Amino acid sequence: MMSLFIYDEEGICNISKCANLKNLTLRKCKMERSLGVTVGVNIHLPELSNLTLEYGEYSYGSSLTKGLNVFAPKLVSLVFKGPYSVLLQFSSFSLCVLEKVDLCIYKRFYKADKTKYDKFVALLHQLHNAKYIKLNLDVTQLIFNLGEIILHQPSPFAKLKHLKVYPHDPFSTEQQTMPTKVKNYFLDSSPDATFTMVSYEEMKAVEYATSAQKDMAELQMLLEEGKIHHERETKIHEKQLDTKEIQITNCLKDMSVQIEQGKVKICGIISKLGQIENWLKKLPKTDRIHSCFSSLRAEVYTVIKLIMDCTKIKCDEKQGCINVCLHELATASQPSS
Repeated sequence: MMSLFIYDEEGICNISKCANLKNLTLRKCKMERSLGVTVGVNIHLPELSNLTLEYGEYSYGSSLTKGLNVFAPKLVSLVFKGPYSVLLQFSSFSLCVLEKVDLCIYKRFYKADKTKYDKFVALLHQLHNAKYIKLNLDVTQLIFNLGEIILHQPSPFAKLKHLKVYPHDPFSTEQQTMPTKVKNYFLDSSPDATFTMVSYEEMKAVEYATSAQKDMAELQMLLEEGKIHHERETKIHEKQLDTKEIQITNCLKDMSVQIEQGKVKICGIISKLGQIENWLKKLPKTDRIHSCFSSLRAEVYTVIKLIMDCTKIKCDEKQGCINVCLHELATASQPSS
């Protein structure tokens, strides 16, 4: 997987020099306007199999002269998430082996613009070979709004095997439904194709599980850092200072630092543990993530004990140093006989 941008003299972002590239992801890429010319992106990759475009901006203002132009005759999988998909264009006959398509487009970026609608219709027809299609509900609503432009035409998806539709924002207060006409538009030419409509509640569960897994991964990193910190050699060679009083003061400061560092690490682990537990409360007990969390919880106890033991050892060392300094101060203050 690779992201590469090379700007030529005409202001076109050309990635085509990587002729043998098979997997390409462009995430949060933005074309900008330079010297009055709208920057575009040309993807001419004859060996490309998987293309992912996420949360990018491929236009500037109202300009439609240059966008994201793709030539990828061996493309098998396409994922597009974000606005301005109408500027995504494929060269003619370049998607002969396309199998999987995932379109997630935000409806709020579409206005009543016939030029944009026409380009979107053209894009749908270019994806006609897809066998497995995923769409968010905003896409289905957009297609429904096209009305006569598209819904009264024969469905181009004759090879479709499965259509899956899901809400992009499961927590939205405005819950959409998939128009029947749009469903028929995709399935009419493929009577054997199956259809899955993911509910808002199911998508919420997915979001909760994803958040829990993310927090569990972060918790695992915190635990690993705790183990490494415990195993690391922590011998500190202190400078010989001019007075025992300064040594005592520095030891007391070091003890405070060690205690605070241990406190921050333990509180961080416990906080992350609580976040995960809150996510899991919203998931069914049968979800396999619960069993993964059980072993992680046991590891939390072990690591917290390691951190506390390590902090205690270091503080004991400083306490020993303070005791020596105090003894030497007391001995030095006694008059010689």
